Amino acid sequence: MLTLRSTDDEKKFILTPGNHIWPFSFHLDDSLPSTMTQNDHQGPYIHYFLCARLKQSDRCKVNVEQRYPILIQRSTTSLHVTDLAVQIENRKGVQLHAFLHKNVAVAGEYFSFELDLYNRNQLTIHRISAKLIRERILGRTEEKNIIPLTKNLLDTYNFQDEHLYGNFELLLPIKTVASFSWETEPWPARNLLTMRYELRLEAHMHDRLNNIRLQVPLIIINTTLKNEDEMMSLPSYETLFPV
Repeated sequence: MLTLRSTDDEKKFILTPGNHIWPFSFHLDDSLPSTMTQNDHQGPYIHYFLCARLKQSDRCKVNVEQRYPILIQRSTTSLHVTDLAVQIENRKGVQLHAFLHKNVAVAGEYFSFELDLYNRNQLTIHRISAKLIRERILGRTEEKNIIPLTKNLLDTYNFQDEHLYGNFELLLPIKTVASFSWETEPWPARNLLTMRYELRLEAHMHDRLNNIRLQVPLIIINTTLKNEDEMMSLPSYETLFPV
């Protein structure tokens, strides 16, 4: 038998031999940033875990502690969803227009946009590429990463017509971390934690100096788990405290 002491009211109770279950629940702040993996062995990361600790009443015995990692994904429900239109023209008179019906995309799903290209001088356009630029700021560490989506949005290379219009769909990687912006407590030092994205559409010309680049800000969210079967199961008592 074990003698346990409640951390809430300092009362003792006897734990008899056998299996014991203590149901519990707690609230997670909606502003918590999502779990973030490390890009390299020295890069920043955000990890969460549950800590189960069994403090022995006998001081001669070692306390038992086990950490169980959990994955946190932000599912933003109060976003300001709107359409978004951007355009640019290079010095050769080639114009590129992009229109997004929604400025929000879901990781692991397709998002669509319209593209208009005006090429009145019928210059050669080798291809139109699409990339997702991820910028993350963790305290004093700031880095940008490029996530390739497609090398060519056109059906053919070396486009020379006067006008191109198309409605395109691109698939976001399912492991894309959701956008967020969060500040730590002011003591000992306030740090900004930010994850933001932009869709980069670029028309590649014969002369690279004439390339047209559109940068479209994009908010990425994660899908919400719909039922308990999809939830990550917690470890058993035997896993946490092996005999």
